[in-house]
Parts: sequence; C-alpha cells; structure tokens
Amino acid sequence: MFGRSIFDEDDWNLFGRNHPLKVFRANQALLEQNPKVFRIDEGKRIKTLAKGYTLKKGTAFAKKYAGDPTKKVYRITEKRECFTLEKQDESFKLIYEIIDGNYGHIIVCHNRRSNGWRLIRHMKVVGKILFNHYGLKSVFLRAGIPENDLETNIPKDKRMQKIVYETPSGEDTRTRQFLLWLTVCERAVPEDALERGADSDRLVWLTPHVPLEDDQKQILNSYLPKWHRWHF
Repeated sequence: MFGRSIFDEDDWNLFGRNHPLKVFRANQALLEQNPKVFRIDEGKRIKTLAKGYTLKKGTAFAKKYAGDPTKKVYRITEKRECFTLEKQDESFKLIYEIIDGNYGHIIVCHNRRSNGWRLIRHMKVVGKILFNHYGLKSVFLRAGIPENDLETNIPKDKRMQKIVYETPSGEDTRTRQFLLWLTVCERAVPEDALERGADSDRLVWLTPHVPLEDDQKQILNSYLPKWHRWHF
C-alpha cells in the first residue's frame, strides 16, 4: 500500500500546466461532466401513462465531451430520447429520460401555479410512472432554474435563496429550490450524501421498491431537515 505522495502540490506545479498528468486530470474532469441539454423537441403524443396527463416522446439535444483523456477531448452534440408529461389545465410540465433502463433523469420541470400540495400530487404521479411502470432504481434531478424558465416574471423570486436548517447530522445550507424538491419527492436525498464530490444542487430520488435496513434509514434520515414532512 502506498501512503502520501512523494510530491507536494507545489512540486506538481513545477511540472507546468502542460504536464501529461495535469492534462489527463483536466480532460478526465471534462469527460465526467454531465451532458448539458440545450434544446428539446417534444415530439408527438403517445399513449399516456397517467389519467388526465398527456405524454409525448421526443428528443433532447445535449452537449458533452468525448475523446481520450490522455490525448484530446472535444465537445459533441448527443441526441437523447426524452418524454414530456403534461397537465395543461394545471400548468404542469415535466420532461424526463430513461438511462440504461435502470435510472432516470428529470431534465426540467415547470409548475407555474405556486401550490405546494398540487406539486406533491403531480410528483406522486411522476413517481408511480418512473418506479412502478419503468421499474427504475433511482432518478436524478437538479435544483436549478432552467434557461427557458416559465417563472421569470414572478415577483421577488427567492428560489435560489440560501436557507440554513438543522438535520440530525448537523447544520446544512441549501437553496429554497433544493428544499422544495427534497420535500415534494418522497425518498429523495441530497446526492452528495451518497457520493462524495457530487454537486450540492443535485438530488437522488430512490425507488420505494427496495427495502432498507433500519441503519440505512437512520443514515438517510440524518440528511433530511428535522421538520421534514416525510422520513424513510
């Protein structure tokens, strides 16, 4: 087993920014970035998976990096199959994709009516589709504001305001938007609680169909606000 590197950080700096190891690390970091969706073609309507909602099958266009980290990486455009679930009379629209048949990704969600209980109801429907119909293990989502935001004209937008709150494991700080998704998506947890180095605005929504041991529940609950509306 090897202990601490024989090189200090300053020693690495002596090699210069073009040293092969630094180039490899920089390229590898680019390759590990999540694809960034920049355009969505919603496509045509297909058979709905939930009564009262419409469903479309379309294409998401995303930018990502490809190549060899030891040589060169470059940006490419990737086409990804996506689905749009919508309830027009309640101004709710959610676009998601299925990854490798086991995981999901919520690309964007618009909920123009500021009613938390209605959003909870919508997300329960989404959860049944993703976990019951597709049988997914987990779903990833990001607590950010989309570029084509439908809420840009709301007064005093506080979605990105930082909130400090208490958890069983200590104090945490997230945005209001993050806490919203943590609250309305039952069994969602901060991704950085499960994976070191994950972005602080990302969440993982876990399937309800995999039973958890008591110690696992205790650990997951330790990352939720003490006042949370649900627990594992």
